[in-house]
Amino acid sequence: MTFLRLLGRAEMCAVVAAVIAAVFLGVGEWVQALTLSPGIFSPYEGARITFLYAATIGVPLAVVYGAPVYALLHHKGLASWPAILAIGILPGAVVSVLAEHDRQFGMWIAAGGLVTAFITHLGVRRGRLLPRSNSVVEMDARQEQPRAPHHER
Repeated sequence: MTFLRLLGRAEMCAVVAAVIAAVFLGVGEWVQALTLSPGIFSPYEGARITFLYAATIGVPLAVVYGAPVYALLHHKGLASWPAILAIGILPGAVVSVLAEHDRQFGMWIAAGGLVTAFITHLGVRRGRLLPRSNSVVEMDARQEQPRAPHHER
């Protein structure tokens, strides 16, 4: 597979994975708001705001940073689980170091990055997230026996 095809597949998987990670972070915030003392927002509002921020930050970060680095590692044959986890944690670690007064924000970014990296790696390794629209027809055509001898060419 060429690098550009691999990059395209990684980009698509990374976008889907970043949205899934944003959903997980939103649910995590909702559970945290239900179990801890009430804050400024209701649990629903907190989950919604967390999802929106996670998607707004995560999708562009996955497209610009995560997917190209992953595609390069995969193309070179270096895409191992430790490398994937490092790709996911690195943005959160950088934010934690730079934002001295709000290290929890970096931890949320690292958590989203880990989920995104994990799902992206699984999606690219599997080949595709969803079957192609004509995959059933192709499978049937491969299994069907020819009806006449002149079809066996």
